[in-house]
Amino acid sequence: MAKLLKFEFRKLLRSKILYIILCMAIGFVVMNALVLVLIDNLARELDPELFTASPAYEFVKGALTNSFTTIIGVFIAIYATEDFSHGTCKNVIAKGYKRLEVYFSKYIVSLISTIVIAILCVATAFGMGLALFENNFASVTDNIPVIIIGQFLCLLVFHSMFYTIAYTLGKSGPAIAINIIAPLGITLLLTIGTLLINKEDFDLSRYWIDGIFSNFSGGSSMINMPGGATDESLFASNFILIFVYLGISEALGILFANRKQF
Repeated sequence: MAKLLKFEFRKLLRSKILYIILCMAIGFVVMNALVLVLIDNLARELDPELFTASPAYEFVKGALTNSFTTIIGVFIAIYATEDFSHGTCKNVIAKGYKRLEVYFSKYIVSLISTIVIAILCVATAFGMGLALFENNFASVTDNIPVIIIGQFLCLLVFHSMFYTIAYTLGKSGPAIAINIIAPLGITLLLTIGTLLINKEDFDLSRYWIDGIFSNFSGGSSMINMPGGATDESLFASNFILIFVYLGISEALGILFANRKQF
């Protein structure tokens, strides 16, 4: 397993896709910052009295937005499937390595890469926030550890889901398409379901991983839930659902990996 991990890390660090994805992810953070600055300047010109500068903390908290998960979905799809087209996985299996060893070697490397890219994006957002926006870090009332842990766990779920889909399909094209479309499609279906149910203060999308991620990265940690739930009860239900999604995704990934034909 250690040799497989070393092989995967060396191969990834020599790949152009890692650096392209990293530049794209950071580029979106920078672009979002510049767009917000432009909007703030336009608002200042239209009505200086109503102008409120964008808070740096809110920008940093929302650094890992939908564009980030989309970019990471593309990265994982390409990385998880590239060996199938080259026949590398088949050769590794022929050398005596088990299927799950191959599966988890790529899983671990892609997960570490995803976390590193996420950290660099947040660090970039922090620098941009201090440089361009109102510094409101001292006045933050959010439970920062809960926000960080929640975003981190959501990132684990996204990675697990994307990796399971890509590794199971084994082809980069379909994997990229599904990794991009599936999260958005499920959110859309849940939104339609919410409209059909037509119940006040009820939103099915809040229980999907995209909605949970938004609870930890949105503009405010206080989200009105059915029955007037508090932040604590909201976050508690979010964490339960996160582990449910993670457990299901991991179980499916292992199941498909054991049955994978090379």
